[in-house]
Amino acid sequence: LKGKSVHAVTEEDVALGTYKLTDVVLPLIGTQIEYPANEIGTFMKNVLKEDQLTVDDLQHDENELTLGGDYRKLVIMPLGVEWELKTYYDPY
Repeated sequence: LKGKSVHAVTEEDVALGTYKLTDVVLPLIGTQIEYPANEIGTFMKNVLKEDQLTVDDLQHDENELTLGGDYRKLVIMPLGVEWELKTYYDPY
């Protein structure tokens, strides 16, 4: 998470075309992420609550056991992809 920052996209951002689909990230539950201030954030906290957990429970005195969370890209645009169309012949 070091150096990562997120921004909740506004209607103005959409109107201005500030971001592309490849800029969208999804949060993975943890202690160091910014939970969305919408129904997704509520859903994530409810998932924890179903197991009698809170975000604070993901922090542990032993740093290696702390669940920090992260952000994953929704869509990644592949680069340098080569392809070839092959026909399969089944002799039977």
